[in-house]
Amino acid sequence: MKNYLLCLLVVSSLFTACKSDDEETHDHDPNASVDYSATIMSPDTENKKMDEEIHIHAVWESKTKQTVHHVKVKIYNKADNTAVVYEKPKEAHVHKENGKHELHDDVTLSTENGFSSNSDWVVEAKTWGHEKGENEVVKTMEFHID
Repeated sequence: MKNYLLCLLVVSSLFTACKSDDEETHDHDPNASVDYSATIMSPDTENKKMDEEIHIHAVWESKTKQTVHHVKVKIYNKADNTAVVYEKPKEAHVHKENGKHELHDDVTLSTENGFSSNSDWVVEAKTWGHEKGENEVVKTMEFHID
């Protein structure tokens, strides 16, 4: 019986001592300088055509190599910023401890995806720290669909 209890104790201590892969570690230091940047590499500001496929490439960095906690790319109609037709990643919390995160994606400028001809669109790349709004950086660029 003693061996059984000892074994149970050892096994239970292993379970509590080991951290699940799903559990996140946060190196959040609100006093650390993160010096975030957001860069929209693609698309460019050239006029586009309906049914054209564009490549989305955004880069977020901490120039001091701190964790990049949250990122988001949105595309919305310039005339109505509530008309968001693209928003990724689905989960904004990326927690990149190496201080850099990139997003690559392709989207077709079609009516099925919410785009319309003869309209202006805004691509917005945003990053922020551990808490909403903390060290927030927002970059935008615009393009027109003929």
